[in-house]
Formats: sequence, C-alpha cells, structure tokens
Amino acid sequence: CRRLGMGWAAGVIGGLIYGYSGFFITRVLYITVLEAAAWLPLIVCCVHSGLTTGNIRWFVGGAMAMAMAILAGHPQIVLYEAIVVVLVVLFYLSGIWRLSHPLRVRVKRSLVVVAVVLILGAGVAAAQLLPTRALAQFGGRRAEVTPAYLRELAMTPRNLAYMVHPYIFGSAANHTYFGGDHYYEVCGYAGALALPLAILGLCYWRRRTKWFALFVVIMGFGMALANQNPLYELLPSVPGLNLFRGPGRWLFVSTLGIAMLAAMGAEALRERRPQAGRLLAWLSGAGLGGMLVVSVGVRCLQAPLTTLLAAQLRGRDLTAGEIAIRAQVKYQFICDRLSIGDTFWFILALGLLALVICGLWSVKGKGQSGKCSILLCLALAAELFVFGDHYNGVCNPTYYTEKPYLARQIANDSKWGRVYSDARLFKIDFKGPDYRGCASGDVSPYFAERETLRPNRPALWGLHCADGQYGLVPQRQYDLLEGYVQEALAGKRGSVEHPLTILRMLGVRYLLVPADDPPAGVIPDGATAGPIATKLLDGMPRCWVPQEIITCRSGGEALARIIDEDFDPARQVVVEGMDEPMLQGSGQVIVISEVPALVRLKADMQSRGLVVLNDAYNPNWQATIDGQRTPVLVANYILRGLVVPEGEHLVEFRYVSQPLRVGALLSLLSVLALCILWGLGRRATPEAGQ
Repeated sequence: CRRLGMGWAAGVIGGLIYGYSGFFITRVLYITVLEAAAWLPLIVCCVHSGLTTGNIRWFVGGAMAMAMAILAGHPQIVLYEAIVVVLVVLFYLSGIWRLSHPLRVRVKRSLVVVAVVLILGAGVAAAQLLPTRALAQFGGRRAEVTPAYLRELAMTPRNLAYMVHPYIFGSAANHTYFGGDHYYEVCGYAGALALPLAILGLCYWRRRTKWFALFVVIMGFGMALANQNPLYELLPSVPGLNLFRGPGRWLFVSTLGIAMLAAMGAEALRERRPQAGRLLAWLSGAGLGGMLVVSVGVRCLQAPLTTLLAAQLRGRDLTAGEIAIRAQVKYQFICDRLSIGDTFWFILALGLLALVICGLWSVKGKGQSGKCSILLCLALAAELFVFGDHYNGVCNPTYYTEKPYLARQIANDSKWGRVYSDARLFKIDFKGPDYRGCASGDVSPYFAERETLRPNRPALWGLHCADGQYGLVPQRQYDLLEGYVQEALAGKRGSVEHPLTILRMLGVRYLLVPADDPPAGVIPDGATAGPIATKLLDGMPRCWVPQEIITCRSGGEALARIIDEDFDPARQVVVEGMDEPMLQGSGQVIVISEVPALVRLKADMQSRGLVVLNDAYNPNWQATIDGQRTPVLVANYILRGLVVPEGEHLVEFRYVSQPLRVGALLSLLSVLALCILWGLGRRATPEAGQ
C-alpha cells in the first residue's frame, strides 16, 4: 500500500485486514499454509514495483520472496501465488496501469518477471523441489482427478454471510457450528468494516491498480465457489490446477484484493475528499440500518426460517420431533447472533458508527487531521480482535513444547524400535463433558489426544514410526499397513497374530492400542496414558539373514505372499526380480553405525545369502560390499535386501539422490544469478501515474 502512494493509516488498515482475516486466523495450526500465503503481498509489491520502475532489484526481491513461499512447503498456495503474479503481468501488458510505456518495453519487462521471479525463484528452492518430486513418485496419496474431487471443500453461497458475521452459523471454537462444511476452508471474513471502505476505494481511488484489486477479489471468490463455477469441469485436464482440491483456499487471494481496496478507501478520506466522506457516511449509516432490519426481520420470519433449517436436517437418523427441536434451537441461535447482546454484532455496530463519524469529519475537511485515520484503525482492529480472540484462545505454551507422556517413556528406552498406532485410537472421543473448545483456554482434550502419537507426530519428538500420513510415504507402505495390518488388527482378516508378525518384521516395538478395547488377543502392557496403552512387541532386529528365499516377479505376488498367515519373516524372505538360483544362506549381521542417509553393517556369513534391512526400499539407495557396488533388491514387498557372499564383509547402504545434487546445483546457480542481477540493478525513481 505504501508503494502505491498511500499513507501510513492505509498501510496499517491493509495489513490488518490481510494478516488477521478469516483465512489466516482459522488456519492457525496449518503452519505451512500461513508461511506460504504470508509472502503474497511482498511478491505482488516487488513485481508491480519492478514493472513500473524498470529497476531489476525489485524482481530480485520478488524472486527471493517466491523462493521463501516455496520453501514453506505448501505447493497449492504457491501455485495460486504464481497465478497472481501472471495476472499482474497481464494487467501491465494490457496497458491498464502504464499507458505511457511502449509495448516493446512492457513485453521486455514482463519476460523479465517470468525469468527472474518465477524461474529463478523456483531455482533457489530447487534443492527442495527436485528431491520432493522424486520422492512423491513413490508416495501413497493418490486420487482420481475428477471435477467432483477438485470441488471438495469448496465454498458455498451461504458462506458469503461470513463476510458480515463470521459466527452466524455457530462457532467451531465452542462446538456450536452447524454450517455443514469445514469452517476453516470457507471462512472468507476480512472484516465487515472493510467492505464499505473497499467500495469507497473502488469509487474514489484515482489509480488504475484498483481494477487489479477488484479482479483478484472476483477471481478468488469465483474459484472458491467451485460448485457454481463451470470452469471446474475443465480443470482435470489443466496441469497444476488438477493437483489440488480445497478451492476454498483461493480466499487468501480475494482477501488481498479486499485489503488493497479498503486501504485505497482509507486513503481517499485522507486526501480531503468530501464526496468520499459522504459516501462512507451513507454506506455506514445504511449498514447500521441494515443491521436493525435484519435483527427485526429474522424474528418476523420465524416460520420460514425454521422450515428451512428443518429441511437441512432431513435425511439424518432423526425423528420428526427431534428435527423440529433442533431447527428451533438453531433458529434461536441465529436470533441471538443478530442481536445487540452478541459481542461481535455489538462491536460491528460501534465500528459502523465510527465510520459514520469518519465520513462526517471528511465532509467537513478534517480527514487529514489524523483523528479519522486513528479512529478507522482502532475500529477495524477491534472488530478483527473480537473475531480472532473468540476463535483462538490462549493455551499453555507447554502444549507445543512438552513431550507427551508416552513419547517420553519410549524415548527413555535404550532399545531401538518403531511405534505403530492402532487405527481405533483415532476414533476415541477425548473431549470431556464440559469441554467448550480451545477458545476458553481448555486444551486438555488436545493433550490427551496427542498421546495417541497419531501418524506424523512421532517425528516431532524424534521417534521412529512405522505408519504415517505424509504425501511422501511410499505407496507400498500404505498397501501393507493401511490395507492389511489395520484391517487385520481390527479382526476383519484372519487372526491377529499375523499382523503382529508383520509389525515385528518392521521393527515395531511399541504398539499403541485403546486401553479399553485392544485388538482381539492383544493384552496391553507397559506405559499407559489415559485411554491409551502400549503392547511391547519383541521386534525383529534391524537386519537379519533369512534361511529360505522365495522369488517372485511382481509386487502384487510379493504382497500376497507377505500377508499369507504361513509367512514367517524370521526365516523366509520374498524377493522381487531375482532370477538367479541361490542356496539357503546363513550368518550374522549387525548395524555398526547409521545416519539418515548412510547405514553401515558388519556381515559374518557362513554361506552366501541374502541380508535384509528393515528400512524402506527406494531406487536411490545404493549398496556396496567392501567398497564394491552391488544391486539393492526389494525384500518382503517394502524392505531392502542384498546378496552377500561368504565371509566377513563391510556392507554400506548410502542414499544417493541425483535430484538432490541437481537441485542443490540449480539453487546455487540461481542465488549467484540473483546476486549478479542485484549488483547490476540501478536505482530507479518511481514513475508517476501508476
């Protein structure tokens, strides 16, 4: 906002709206989304400033901001940011912003944006991008790309009401929400007070950047309202856009546009425009009148509103009487939210009154006194604070820093072993009868729930886990653990003993189970934490030499043999793609050292045999025996193995990622290129008429 020529008040207002909007506040636990989306204003600022001034240093800054957004780790947000950059370029090329620039200059600068901001920005992050892409090829998160899939978690027209009252359909913070969707995916709230200011900016901001802001608002809402957007029928064939569901995440783009327009409106008041003051006073007064009409009208329309709410409840396992009671409760809830007794509704009324006062001050020519600017900032800050304070309460910092009890118990055990959580743990209701949500400061349910060490959490505490929900977890791991072990532990496939055998093969020592409903035949022992108990398994060693080798030609055949209850991994191994005959091997093997990318083994073989290491197979793993390369084989469907000759040998498994090497080189070259461009950049005076 300051780069567009606005004053400090406009900059504060724009920053408040963007940073404390519903998109960011409701995603407080989605740290990668926050870290990626936070860079969008700086990226747009650098690209726009570079295009209008011709100073290449702005493009260098934009490239570094884009690289930081990429490194945050949420590719969907980064894709949307790249699309916004392209929109900035298209607006510039069209001549809407700078009619004085010849077409040749506009084309040249636009190409520089693509080459520097997008390509070099991605190049700086290549050390992360290329290895991630290589690992994702083996990942287990797959879905059929259809318009219906891409529309999942979309915004609906009724969610537009959140722009005025974010809690009109209840609150996720205290379990009163009945909106029927994922609130944090569809809350586009940017401050109701921002709306009249945005209209003011659209009407009275003289520079043409307002049309860009308006376009991104329309585009953001249009893409978020996916079910009403026919474009989604074509997106399955559009590279990039066909990778992600959750179109509600487009809302951070529209939030940027609203923040810019509202800042433009505030600046219009600062420039002593009586017309702008009259319009603001009229809009805010109309808003106050509208609040009164809505508060009275909702009470006069009890019958149709109750009927509508009852219709939303049909199809559930409820009797007609229960539906009528629940519909009445919801209706009364809406009435309470639209009354002066509601904190948010009351603050909104005070804020609109403050905007009326600001408008009248501007009509009298006092818009530049500073009082109007301060009052605008305070009114908007109060509204956003009430929203955020309700949604995100203050919790004890130990929630983020203290290890769960079970994690501490496992970490204190000197014996190596992995953790596996029974899927039924995820269905336990950890919320007590008096639980009112984290907004009240009660986070004890979260303390209890995290004791499950659900997938991904062991990594936070430095523990080894066999399961996980990462997009980079190998597909075969999902097939075996989620497709077979999980069902077998629940008693849906054969006896429970064989899935325990598979877990032992993977080195699982700690099986976390529900204390009151463990798998059939499993008696929990060891540490307990409320409703969670552990079953200590006698896991197999990190590496071993099986006696019987079974060869197969495909992964499907290998999986079928693994899940056969007659399969015993302690004495048998299933190997894929090994055609040579082999006698039964024997010997001992131990791990002498290991780091994430290097494992050293000492093998003492009485005869030639196959050594199995219970780590996941990946083609980037290379093996040597006494310094000589040897092929790495797929053992037991997901593990690594290799043939070791008779005698004592030093065996090494080393992870060698060519994409990592190439990515690191590209990152280095990109950083050097940006440094050179920075040095060659000249200081340019911002040109007028942006």
